[in-house]
Amino acid sequence: MHLLQHHHLFRVSFTLLLLACACGADEPAPGTTGSGNAGSTGGAGNTGGAGGSAGAGGAGGAGGSGLSEGAAVICYRDCAALAELGCALEPLEECVSVCLEGFVAVPECASEQADYRACLLVERTADCVPPPACDALLTTWELCTTGGCLDVVCTPKNGGCRCEGICKDKPVAAECVPRPEGGASCKCFDEGTQVGTCMSDTVSCFPSKSCCAPQLGL
Repeated sequence: MHLLQHHHLFRVSFTLLLLACACGADEPAPGTTGSGNAGSTGGAGNTGGAGGSAGAGGAGGAGGSGLSEGAAVICYRDCAALAELGCALEPLEECVSVCLEGFVAVPECASEQADYRACLLVERTADCVPPPACDALLTTWELCTTGGCLDVVCTPKNGGCRCEGICKDKPVAAECVPRPEGGASCKCFDEGTQVGTCMSDTVSCFPSKSCCAPQLGL
């Protein structure tokens, strides 16, 4: 049952990892401005209290995303509540670090993540099952993070990649291969039909983050 709780909590974190993997090696994951500071989240390891973690909340500029309180305070409170209910699957400092990564990697979605975690604090119960009352907020956070795409699957293809999934309620795909002169050439698919091609500086196939995004209405 505990795994169900964490499936929801870290589903968006997995999506962030997928975004990074769907991009070329020389391209940062979308929205990772300031992610070089993520190392400072180690401050959350100070089990002395949220005060030590709050310093990490400033990392990556997450505190400048219109939140009423720092990201580290939000993460510490949520992870501490998980531990108190017996739903935690990792040490407190690791939970806080993972939570902070979401704020740092996609700062433009900080308020959506904060709203979801605030809902968990109110609705979560000792059975560790993700509260249905928070599902809509989770979806809002996911859609913000992925540019409107869910259930995206990426696979290597012809030296490049192909990513397909549901974006804004329709099946789309982007398929990109490296060009000898550099960059990539991409094919864009909307509901199984190729609707165009485009050129990109890097091999990036995640539909909403690729050069296909405009042609796919993303």
